Amino acid sequence: MGTVGSRAGNFVISLDYELMWGVRDHATRETYGRNVLGGREAIPAMLDLFHKCGIRATWATVGALLCEGKDELVVRAKDATVGRAVLASLQDIGPDERRDPSKEKED
Repeated sequence: MGTVGSRAGNFVISLDYELMWGVRDHATRETYGRNVLGGREAIPAMLDLFHKCGIRATWATVGALLCEGKDELVVRAKDATVGRAVLASLQDIGPDERRDPSKEKED
């Protein structure tokens, strides 16, 4: 058996937090919305924990989440290599997160 070295390892966690846009094809706000909203609490809590424990972390996010709404996303998708697929997937989403049809219907 070899000797245990002092090299540091890497621990990878992959989390999806793309809001309802990322699960709209198989979930509704009623069935999954609580999980989506939980990310808004979980992410800052994880970042605080990483900071307190001196854990270095690299984050990546779905680029669409950085857009203010559908209009901006459409403009950016037209410039992207995968533009056609992205544009086709935008048919049934609302103009922004607040007005997305996957949200609870208002009476």
